[in-house]
Amino acid sequence: SYPATMARAAPHPEVARLAAALKLRFDELVDRLTDRIAAEIDLYGTGAVVAPAELRRSVADNFTFMLGQMSTSDDPDLGPPRRTGRRRAQEGVPLPELLRAYRLGFMFLWEELLAEARAAGDGAVRALTDAAAVILSCSDDYAIALTEAYRDAVSDRIVTTDRHRSALVEALVTGGVSDHGPAWEVAKLLDL
Repeated sequence: SYPATMARAAPHPEVARLAAALKLRFDELVDRLTDRIAAEIDLYGTGAVVAPAELRRSVADNFTFMLGQMSTSDDPDLGPPRRTGRRRAQEGVPLPELLRAYRLGFMFLWEELLAEARAAGDGAVRALTDAAAVILSCSDDYAIALTEAYRDAVSDRIVTTDRHRSALVEALVTGGVSDHGPAWEVAKLLDL
């Protein structure tokens, strides 16, 4: 995220205009990006771990976030990447695959912005090139928020699993009451 002492510069009006042009094609772009992620990353393509509708919803949320950053000087709202990181950790999506999908999203955004700029003329291409550092910074902020939320969710899951396992071991060792049935069923749950 951006340090308090470093204010973001106002976006170049031409870059904001390019982002607004992409917003007009939002559904088409979200569909294309969703299809691209599903085609290039097997885990998303099968729909077994992340349902196609969930992938599309996530792409739409994050694409909204990315386009929004092109037209504001406000600090980024990192809620969408955090929610995505947490959800994907809970679904068991490996972090490298998640980050690969995110990189595809930023590459796709850059390609679309560049195509829009080229159609608008040299001034738009120069403005977009000048804004490249801000776009890359946004990408970095996004990756950090996504990764931190993912790791937090994995840590939470590990703690919960360890507590559950400890309670089962205690019930087995002490002969205490367990919600999981008699001692032999508890031992089976613990792979003993």
